[in-house]
Amino acid sequence: MVGLIDITEYKRAVEESRLRCQEHMLHPDTRNPIMRLQQSEVAPRREAFLDAIGDIRNETDALAEIALKAGHCLIITDPECIAIDIRTTRADQDLLEAAGIVPGSCWSEQLAGTNGVSLAVENDTVFTVRGQDHFFRNLRDVVCSGAPLRGADGEILGALSLSCLDRESPVDYVLAQHLLNQTADRIEARLFARTYATRHVMAPAPGAPRGALLALDESSTVVAATRAANAMVEGGNLIGRTLGELFETELPVVDLPGRVVRGRPVSGRLASDLREIAGRDPSMNRAVAEAERLLALNLPVLIEGGPGTGKKQLAEALLRQSRNSMRYLDGVVMAAAEEPLRAVLEWVRETDRFLGRGTEITLLLNQLDALSAQAQGLLATWLARHDECGSLQGPSARFRVVGTSSTGADLGALASVFAAHRVQLPALRKRQDLTDQIRAAHQRFAGAEATISDEALDCLLAYDWPGNLRELENVFAGIATLHGRRDLCISQLPQHIAAALAPEKTAIPDLESALRQTRWNVSRAARLMGISRATINRRIRESGLLRPAVGSE
Repeated sequence: MVGLIDITEYKRAVEESRLRCQEHMLHPDTRNPIMRLQQSEVAPRREAFLDAIGDIRNETDALAEIALKAGHCLIITDPECIAIDIRTTRADQDLLEAAGIVPGSCWSEQLAGTNGVSLAVENDTVFTVRGQDHFFRNLRDVVCSGAPLRGADGEILGALSLSCLDRESPVDYVLAQHLLNQTADRIEARLFARTYATRHVMAPAPGAPRGALLALDESSTVVAATRAANAMVEGGNLIGRTLGELFETELPVVDLPGRVVRGRPVSGRLASDLREIAGRDPSMNRAVAEAERLLALNLPVLIEGGPGTGKKQLAEALLRQSRNSMRYLDGVVMAAAEEPLRAVLEWVRETDRFLGRGTEITLLLNQLDALSAQAQGLLATWLARHDECGSLQGPSARFRVVGTSSTGADLGALASVFAAHRVQLPALRKRQDLTDQIRAAHQRFAGAEATISDEALDCLLAYDWPGNLRELENVFAGIATLHGRRDLCISQLPQHIAAALAPEKTAIPDLESALRQTRWNVSRAARLMGISRATINRRIRESGLLRPAVGSE
């Protein structure tokens, strides 16, 4: 294997590329072979790329943050393999410039020979080229991994690439490919949801791979599918086939812009998926039971919590117990539409059509805080128009409503709808079943028999988990990718988690010393102490330390 790539397939692709390089009359000993465009030529290419793909800074900033810490540089190219943006550290800049990795450099195979960007585009998948396998000799100190960026209909819009000094480390190859896969899938899914905002966009089935999305028409027939969704079915041809035919399953609660879905009857106790969500934490159990009780009474329910606390999962599990059909709106996807207010209006009109047919509906309004004040007002006005008794509750309510939102977020005109019926989910670090959640997440990725060492468990329990359950899943997915399915020891933990016990063992004078040494540069002080910026800010607040006045010692 070369990272996640089968070695036989890897050797075949590299050999075919080298033969094409000879056909292109390239010479491996050429000095400075990488062609560079002028910045005046790069600027319009960058604008055209952003017009096609939109603002991807959230995804690329997160990728760059991890990649730079791991010693990689990030390269973003357009469809013709021209580098339009490069993120690197100052320490690596000279090495990369010597290899020709600069803004405006061209990485098409015809000019740059065998490289990760061109082979990723050629093979339409993530691909790594080891240093020794580059065609040009001056690139053989560098390993290059690439992943194509696809539009909603599968067209190549560009590529992401990670490069670093080739230490011939399998971990480097796996890490780069895993990060590129994750980021490219997130970008493709966002573009797909935006392009098909007027269709029913959903994951094909529970447990579907990351990035697998379908767009359905009114008869549940697939009109578009992402590459990850196509890969789920033999032959990869989903267009024109119904969901039931393809996956032999009833429709689950779906992603945007909404679909009527038949739910299951309410039981007299928490269903198995609700029990799994509630775990053994008393506050989480109270929240789940309260949400189910409110929904059973036809009261509007707002589930609040921090990022990754499981708001959407709880809402979906509740609605799966409902006798009514379900309809879904996602605030983030609506806000990302080209005309957000119009997208919400179309969703409202389509819901009215369902109500006009006499369909009994429960609404899942996810991430309401992401909507603009105008969109929130439009939804609030629409809900009030359908409210026969002024409260959207009791037997006269035409439908039931479940919303989700970040804790303390401003919901504008929607605040009054949920004023008395809010359910707060606890942060993961405050849950009494944190140990259970950690062990369960580890076993999902490493196997039911996998264990965690006492040292590693202590670090995991001491960590703050600002991303809550979502971060927990991502951490164990990353560990399994890098180290395989095995027992967990402290050396396998990410550095920021392995250092989580450090704040508890560090006295306040050491914190003060770090802040003095760095002149109260919090980021540098956090690195000096081996803890996260969030943790050091929390400890500063807890200790009551105050930043010295300007000019004071």
